[in-house]
Amino acid sequence: MAGSHWTCPFCGRDTTITEHDSAGDLYEMKVRNSVGPCILLSNFVVCPNPKCKKYTLNVTLYECDKEWIPEMLSKNGI
Repeated sequence: MAGSHWTCPFCGRDTTITEHDSAGDLYEMKVRNSVGPCILLSNFVVCPNPKCKKYTLNVTLYECDKEWIPEMLSKNGI
């Protein structure tokens, strides 16, 4: 898997993040609600700099069509 460019917000180091430096998951909202289907995507990234090793957490909420959910799961390897 190819890595992606990332700059640590704590130590300022430019680096390449690989699957060893990050972890993520998707959660499908299955409870009926007034908005409709949605997915919550979370992603942790740990700075690979041995002197830092601090983490960031990004969380995004997507409103989506029910048909879109399997595609989103597949794109994120879940």
